[in-house]
Amino acid sequence: MRDYGCVFVIDHCGLHHSELTLRQIHMFTAKTVSKHYTLLISFAVYKGQFIASTYLSSVKFDILNPTEKNFHYFWHRLSESVSEKEFPFHCDTVSGWLASGHKTTASFSFLSEEVGIFESFWYFCVPELETEIPFLLVGTVTEPCVHFANTNLQFDSTFTSVKTSVTTHLVNCETVPIMFKFDSYSLYCDQNLEHVIVKPMCGQILPDSDLLISIEYIPTIAGTMNFRLVCTVSFLKNPLYLTVSGTVYNIYPIITCRSSSQTSTVLSMNDVNVIDIEEVSITYVK
Repeated sequence: MRDYGCVFVIDHCGLHHSELTLRQIHMFTAKTVSKHYTLLISFAVYKGQFIASTYLSSVKFDILNPTEKNFHYFWHRLSESVSEKEFPFHCDTVSGWLASGHKTTASFSFLSEEVGIFESFWYFCVPELETEIPFLLVGTVTEPCVHFANTNLQFDSTFTSVKTSVTTHLVNCETVPIMFKFDSYSLYCDQNLEHVIVKPMCGQILPDSDLLISIEYIPTIAGTMNFRLVCTVSFLKNPLYLTVSGTVYNIYPIITCRSSSQTSTVLSMNDVNVIDIEEVSITYVK
């Protein structure tokens, strides 16, 4: 949660502020003098930087009444026709009573699962003083910073039926937890003959931390295998990719028979092998 603090002072009232547009994106302060009263800060813009998430952020600032009168106030939002999905700003305290010489805190909540720039135009209204002061709230929503520590992994060379493994880390650079999930179809190689085991397949990465990801592989055929794992992360438009490759060898036993003439013959694994042992003598020991 991020709070942006500022003191908004109403020094009397009963005047008309200048007309300003939504295109202004910086704090604008003006001193307008009427017949009897003065108003400080006739237009204010509050900007916040957020990430797309399901967690509320807030914009807060203080409102001070230095006058000798108590007054009732309320916040009025423009563009009431905008749907709730397209309107991520909400006023936490729509109205209230502010005593003379006291201050209150105005709070606006912001929540968006979409990436983009959002604007919300409000009026701070004081009926007793016949005053309406415009406020523009701007929220910029970006994708969370989540990535693999290493996106290209290589298994050690191994043999069929011999398990091998490799690890990496999924890093969360944000201050909120982020959910992730690996696509089960991406665990298979291009030929869909071999597959890997990912642990964990899904879960949550804690704020400002990383999570160990283990990839295990028990090959059944020899050759070079390539896997392109797909990991979906909450609030990221595109998934993360993890490339894993490795080389697998087969073990073939070779048995040779050497005769007395030092001639070597390779024995067949599939056919019957005939070995001529020639003449032998029997030694009898009593």
